[in-house]
Amino acid sequence: MVRSLVKILLSFLLFAGGVACGEIEKPLNLTPELVVLDAFDITRNSAGLCCGIKIVGTETVSSVTCRYGTSIDMDHRLDCEVSGSVLVSLVDLAPNTTYYYCFEVSNGYGRVQSNVCQFTTAPKEAPMLGELEMLGKGPVSVIVQFELLDNGGEALDAAGFYVREKGGEEKQVVIDRGKAPFLIRLGDLKQLTHYEIQGFAKNEIGETRTEKLEVYTESAVSVVTAGTLREIIGEEELYAFQDLTVSGPLNGSDVRTLREMMGCAVEGISTDGRLSRLDLTDASIVSGGDAYDGSHYTNPDVLGVGMFADCLFLEEIKLPYGVIEIEKNAFEGCAELKLFNIPALTAKVASSAGCVNLSKIHVDVTNEKYASHDGCLYSADFTTLYWWPEGKRQIPESFPEQWKRIESYAFQYMQLAELPLPSSVSELGIGSFYASGLESFTVPAKVVNIPTALFQECHRLKTVWLGKDVGTLSAYCFDGCPLEHLYVPVGDFLPLCHEKAFTAQIYQNCVLHVPVGAGKLYRNKECWRNFVQIKEDIVD
Repeated sequence: MVRSLVKILLSFLLFAGGVACGEIEKPLNLTPELVVLDAFDITRNSAGLCCGIKIVGTETVSSVTCRYGTSIDMDHRLDCEVSGSVLVSLVDLAPNTTYYYCFEVSNGYGRVQSNVCQFTTAPKEAPMLGELEMLGKGPVSVIVQFELLDNGGEALDAAGFYVREKGGEEKQVVIDRGKAPFLIRLGDLKQLTHYEIQGFAKNEIGETRTEKLEVYTESAVSVVTAGTLREIIGEEELYAFQDLTVSGPLNGSDVRTLREMMGCAVEGISTDGRLSRLDLTDASIVSGGDAYDGSHYTNPDVLGVGMFADCLFLEEIKLPYGVIEIEKNAFEGCAELKLFNIPALTAKVASSAGCVNLSKIHVDVTNEKYASHDGCLYSADFTTLYWWPEGKRQIPESFPEQWKRIESYAFQYMQLAELPLPSSVSELGIGSFYASGLESFTVPAKVVNIPTALFQECHRLKTVWLGKDVGTLSAYCFDGCPLEHLYVPVGDFLPLCHEKAFTAQIYQNCVLHVPVGAGKLYRNKECWRNFVQIKEDIVD
């Protein structure tokens, strides 16, 4: 608006100046000519004025004054900056009032006044409100807010919300009208019930209401703004849930709240929360908020390290659909966890220790990286086993025919005493059976390498059969094992053995069983000769 006015005035001045150049016989000391435009940007308390000044002759403008007032006398004066176009902003005006104004200009020889113009300020009115928004919803609560766009020129007498159970009586809730935006948590609602909510603000002119917001209280919690989960649920209800469904964005503060609801606060401090079944299918992990466990922060669509660690009452969890990664030990120490799902978009999964009752991992059928067989986590083509649930205590009736590889630590803390693997398995990962409950084990015939820490900390393992194709035994593969019998059916080319594959206790207490006639080879071979007891009793 202002730029348009300036352009109009400049056009006028340039045109007028061109005419003046042709009239060389005019007297030189003439008063300026003025052009006053209509007032603009008029509100209840302010207005903008604009005046163009055309110099006639050779003199310059020495002063410019704007006069205005509520009568033709225009008793208010405002000195203006001298220039070809003058812009004035009038403030502290009275609403619904007519003002008169003009401009006076002097060039030192004379003074000229423009014609008198007038404008009327806008009247006072009822407040103007923004849209009523829902910030979150719980089973018995809802958080809503609205903005005050304009107070109508008067201080508010009251502001708040109208709440009505559909078909019921309307109730008014008045809040502190000094706060903006106007926000409230409406608690003590009924589950599975329809409500109508309106925001309102009132001044001496009248009352304005927002459009009605219809809300249905379900059994789930809907989070609109990350970080508000605790406020939505409310302190009085925080430990009242055993089953909960949550949708919407969740940051570190929200995860922290969920952990408390599952009995575990920051730094492992226990709470009265007993939440055991959690459905986050329609939720999403976003960045921001507090550290969920005191040291780790959320990253978008990542189930981070220790995110639900030590939540002792968690039994079942459905993860957000958009989770792309589950980091190591995200569920560490969740002793009651029995089931959780791998969503469709998850492309990276690491196992968690201490889930002693986890017996089944479910994978979304549309996931392109992983698949589930008998509750275990495999690659989508079933060639690699990634995670044998720690609480799985039964040997499957069958294994995938395509199975060839075991990922590192896939069987860690497994509780089975024996596990006959199929002959198709040919590759074992580092620490595959770390700290498992195995008491005896037969390495599949196609396995060539016994990897680092394969049976480390297997405190019950006493008997192991190696396959005929074993060529190497890596460091710490039997570290911490009370091994009593080791069968090595290799006769002609003895396996290479790392100097730290066995402990001194194993050399002393374990019987090394070798093929008949191969005893001399083992007694003369580095590492193997350290066994105190070497027995030739393996027959082809």
